[in-house]
Amino acid sequence: MNINDFEKHIESKILSRGREYYNGNYITSLEYDEDDNEWTAEVAGSDDYIVTVKLNNDGYILNSSCDCPYDFGIYCKHQAAVFYALRKSLGETSTNGKKTNTKKSSKIKFEDMLKKIEKDELLSFLIEYASKNKQFKNEFMLKFSDKFLDKSDILTYARNLIKSSFTGFVHNGYIEYHDAPKVVQGAEKVLQIAQNEDNQVTAVSLCFIVFDEMSSASDKYSDESGYIYGVEEQATELIGEIVASFTEDTDELKQIFALLMEHISDNKIFGLAEFKLDILGMFVPLCHIKYIREGLEKYIKIFEN
Repeated sequence: MNINDFEKHIESKILSRGREYYNGNYITSLEYDEDDNEWTAEVAGSDDYIVTVKLNNDGYILNSSCDCPYDFGIYCKHQAAVFYALRKSLGETSTNGKKTNTKKSSKIKFEDMLKKIEKDELLSFLIEYASKNKQFKNEFMLKFSDKFLDKSDILTYARNLIKSSFTGFVHNGYIEYHDAPKVVQGAEKVLQIAQNEDNQVTAVSLCFIVFDEMSSASDKYSDESGYIYGVEEQATELIGEIVASFTEDTDELKQIFALLMEHISDNKIFGLAEFKLDILGMFVPLCHIKYIREGLEKYIKIFEN
């Protein structure tokens, strides 16, 4: 894949989000390391993420990585954003693409400053600043929420986490375009928890909480960016991966199927027919199991009527 035509190799949804990040100036630094022959970029979003890219002299991408949790494809939106920035940067320089962003020195000075501040002094500042800036307080709490996760009531925690994401970012029923990535960060954290959850029934339940809360948010708030819909798609893909891990009948599969059939009948959550069809399609390879076959046949009849 070449930096000049990378769009041909990345799905349109990821490209669209990457372009939004690039145009929205979410790339806060872009630097070239001559020793490693590698570009490093910092991309702001629900968190700050680091993207690395190695190119050869002909502009071919030899390697690229991002430390964000996205794992539904080869490239994420942060990498796509950096590819756009790199192409522009390389087009503006004639020195083998070696370009230094002065923002790096500013960041180092800030980190050095933090190291010299006493813990009590820094804590006092954070408390005072958070009391005056509700948006900062919400972002801070979301950032470190995992440290206080009570797994004994993980479903309630997940629902509250998603709801808290919207606090401070919704104005007069409208989500500002540049705030859209932050609004869904609670749902993205819940999906991360679901991915790491050993109990697959719980993992599916977490996905449905994402559907429930995101659908509720779509009814309340205007979101032209499409981030809410994108998170719902991620939840669908994760459920698909879980269902695909089963080949034979188990008690866990039976519980998951019952959960899915219960929620798929709820038009409040699954108002969009495409999501319903996606869910139903996941179970087609398991139709050799009687209760799944009969359940699908029953639902298809209802759907046709």
